[in-house]
Amino acid sequence: MKFTRENISLKKINFKNKKYKIVDTYYEDIFFTPILFLSEGEFIILSGHAFLKSERNKEKVWANIVDEKTSLLDCIKISILSQKRIKEFNIVEEALGLNLIKSISNEEECVKNAEEILGAKYNLSIINDIVSILVLDEKIQASILSGLIHFKMGKYLNKFKNDEISCFLNFFESLKLSFSSQKRFLRLVQEIAKIEDISILACLEHLSGIVSMDLNINKKQEEVFKKLLNRRYPEMTKAQKKIRDSVKKLNLPAFINFKYPLDFEALEFELSFKFKNREELLKKGDTIKDIIKLKEWDEVLLKA
Repeated sequence: MKFTRENISLKKINFKNKKYKIVDTYYEDIFFTPILFLSEGEFIILSGHAFLKSERNKEKVWANIVDEKTSLLDCIKISILSQKRIKEFNIVEEALGLNLIKSISNEEECVKNAEEILGAKYNLSIINDIVSILVLDEKIQASILSGLIHFKMGKYLNKFKNDEISCFLNFFESLKLSFSSQKRFLRLVQEIAKIEDISILACLEHLSGIVSMDLNINKKQEEVFKKLLNRRYPEMTKAQKKIRDSVKKLNLPAFINFKYPLDFEALEFELSFKFKNREELLKKGDTIKDIIKLKEWDEVLLKA
């Protein structure tokens, strides 16, 4: 692969053709000589977009010109490798690189070329999955890059309207929801909107007051999901409250850990305690024997 160093007119460079642009930051390739190739009488930028843009007030600029016999694949290789030396690609930049490779390769060549140029292990399914990020809403792409949401959540969110996407992302950010909590939140909102025949935005609006409350983040999360569950499963929520009230009547000592089936899918109860020695075991065992005899158990078990 050969280059010639030439002092060329900036008027001959096609700045609108950004096919090979991957890295999109202010410091991108500013310290490196740009690489161009000649196509139909004009120069196409392989790398050096930022540098060339900073030099547009000049008449000419020095650049490395790719030999006219250089293949399209080699042009892509030059573009990716020269930009990758500036910084490690994020997921969007990787997708741009893979999309370039995919555009000129058949299925078998695509995997081979991707692994050779980008230096990672791929199969066709992974390549298609990563490239699909390029069709996502820009806000979703930015949220994936910032680590706010997972790539798979981004693909799912892309099915919603623009204002709904913004609203979901605001809630995810404000509530600091984990990936699993985001899925749960989104599912509950969708189900409530469908059952109550209201819009997604109307459902989310009912939660906005909790987000603005002067509470720590854990309490806000707890209150939001409590409200969602109350609306999604009103009868189950009522039944849970009845069980909690009945359990309080048992007046269980602090050393006893008692769990009951909140979702009513399981019908098993759990009663446990800790002890340090045989004496403590016998003492707590006697207490439990007395507790088991309480008539209030009938009410707890009946509610379940």
